[in-house]
Amino acid sequence: MPMFDQLLGLLRGEQVTRSSLANLLVTQTVVFLLQAILNKSALVDLPAPLLLLLIESFITSASVYGGYWFGWYDLRAAKNPTHTLRALRWLIAAKVVSAVTRTYCVEAVDGAVFNLVRGLVLPFAVILSAFFLDRKPSTASLVPVIVICMGFYVGTFSEHSDLTDVGGSYGVTIGALSSFFAALDLTVTKTSLDTHSIYDILFVTNAGTVIVTLPMILLGSEYGDHLTSDHPVDSVRLFILKAIVCGLLTFIAAVLALLQLNLTSPITHQITTSARGILQSLFSVILLGELMEWPQILSIAIILIGTLAYTIIKELEQRAGESRETADGLLEKGSGS
Repeated sequence: MPMFDQLLGLLRGEQVTRSSLANLLVTQTVVFLLQAILNKSALVDLPAPLLLLLIESFITSASVYGGYWFGWYDLRAAKNPTHTLRALRWLIAAKVVSAVTRTYCVEAVDGAVFNLVRGLVLPFAVILSAFFLDRKPSTASLVPVIVICMGFYVGTFSEHSDLTDVGGSYGVTIGALSSFFAALDLTVTKTSLDTHSIYDILFVTNAGTVIVTLPMILLGSEYGDHLTSDHPVDSVRLFILKAIVCGLLTFIAAVLALLQLNLTSPITHQITTSARGILQSLFSVILLGELMEWPQILSIAIILIGTLAYTIIKELEQRAGESRETADGLLEKGSGS
């Protein structure tokens, strides 16, 4: 299968041509949708979000190590785990909290409105980048950020919206928390990619998630409420099977996301990401029988418009900055001669 061969080639570190990028983007979209639908479906079978996260993280870290064992890429974390864990300790903490809140958010709200309640990721990311990465936003880029916040308001707290459509107060709260920690995760990851490979980051963060979630399950209410109760055996088996598949999909999705970032512009990346969000809502309505009211539909549309506008503005600002640097360089050469 050409698609499977391309994916294996990517894992082995082979160059991927732009001509095959369209196929890989389609694969990435399919993987994303399968992961989103299976995650929600698994939690319907058995409402155990921490166990779902534990199994997925274990499978993902095992998949990363398997690729290293086959010699497809280097894994510094396997050779010097103590140093890698110490160097990435803050990233591991951010990833664990982000993963936990995201999984609880998946359980709390319908898949159709998942991207709505987590619609504040970009505004939080802009704020955190300004504080920790010293990347002050321009006045123009703040306009779409405000639009995104307005879109979130329309679908949650406006007089035309019903909180029960988005999981109630708990759904909105866990969605906002998930957005914040996802933005924190992105911010910390940006500072780590310069010194560590995506495989090192995937391995240690998912292994750290396994270490943290296991005692949380055993000591928390999830073990007594769901794992020791008389749930149908078929539901438990189906839950575990879906969690294992989602773990494999998480690994593949992370590799494909890295490829897309390397081969496409930020605008293309954001457009495909937004398209996947829309498809997730549509498939949740069609396959899971979920409902969407018009305030939520309008809210998601406003958030997507604001996100795309922000990406376009940042791309234009970056190109303008590069043009100024080129012009300054030519002037210096001219004055030197």
